[in-house]
Amino acid sequence: TLQTVQIRHLSIGISDNAGLGKTDTYKQYARKYKSIIHVECKNYWSKKSYIKNLLTNSGLEANGTTEQLIEQFLDYVTGLSNPLMIIDRADKLKDPQLDLFMDFYNDLHGHCGFVISGVKALKKRILRGVQSDKIGYRELWSRIGSKFYDGLSETSLQDVTEICNGNGIEDAELINMIYNIAEGDIRKVRRQ
Repeated sequence: TLQTVQIRHLSIGISDNAGLGKTDTYKQYARKYKSIIHVECKNYWSKKSYIKNLLTNSGLEANGTTEQLIEQFLDYVTGLSNPLMIIDRADKLKDPQLDLFMDFYNDLHGHCGFVISGVKALKKRILRGVQSDKIGYRELWSRIGSKFYDGLSETSLQDVTEICNGNGIEDAELINMIYNIAEGDIRKVRRQ
């Protein structure tokens, strides 16, 4: 799905439970493919710190006013071939930071793919904003195709086996115990 979004310059929303491996998948994809901008959002970010992190994650210097930083970022992305921007943990962003998505989308439409991702609270927040006609929410909803991808596949025993094998654990009984303890949460698999 990420490759399709990148190549076709689509815009999608992903909203599902924590611990399913969304962030790890984005990180692996960013390591494997070019022109990927992946940012893991934080609750405490201001608009300026959000754009600074986008620049830093793109390997760029982040100095100047908020407007200068945004222009620098847009210039950079415009120069990439088939860029994909992954806004991970978008549920952590406040409205002003989330509103930047519309500007990015408008300025980069047809050139850049977008993934807005978070836990189920992201979908609920966007739908509440759409229903109450809150400024910007209907536009965001439209730009991600008026839907969220959810119902990602739960972590299977095969997934846990591959993770364990990749970390030197071969004992089937131990792997089964880890699978049962984890209850579908990749973080719990890692801890075990």
